[in-house]
Amino acid sequence: MRARDGALVRPLLDFTREQTADYCLAHDLGWRDDETNETGKYARGRVRHGLVPALREVHPGAERNVLALAETLRDEALVLEQLVADVLQGGSTVTLAALRQLPAALARLVVQRLADAAQGRPAPGCARRLEDILALNDSGTRHLDLPNGIRATAVDGVLMFGLTPIH
Repeated sequence: MRARDGALVRPLLDFTREQTADYCLAHDLGWRDDETNETGKYARGRVRHGLVPALREVHPGAERNVLALAETLRDEALVLEQLVADVLQGGSTVTLAALRQLPAALARLVVQRLADAAQGRPAPGCARRLEDILALNDSGTRHLDLPNGIRATAVDGVLMFGLTPIH
């Protein structure tokens, strides 16, 4: 895994538990075992103990291929993040006209970034309403309530996101 800001970021997908334990032992580093990793209580345990062995059974290189794909997707996500940043230019709004000119995939990412920022954490599902957002009128004030308590508001063609008011 690549370092970000000089620090390694988990998960260390390229390494087995045994490899990380050996590294810690060789470098006199302590670690903690999370007992929930050995159970099916959480999805990560079910993946580790069910899906990964099934992938290995289907094809010995499947796990390696999934890890390679994950690395590719991380690299591509960085490009997409930069494209979204370029559209927003440091702002928290976007014009409907500009949003309509973007490829749908990029427009969805812009919408999701703004919705997440309004929520202060991920607000899944907002980008799926892109068509409804693009249909908002360019004049006057229009509101569209989205999933996870997010409201899209267009004021004279400028789109912004906030929390849905509680009545």
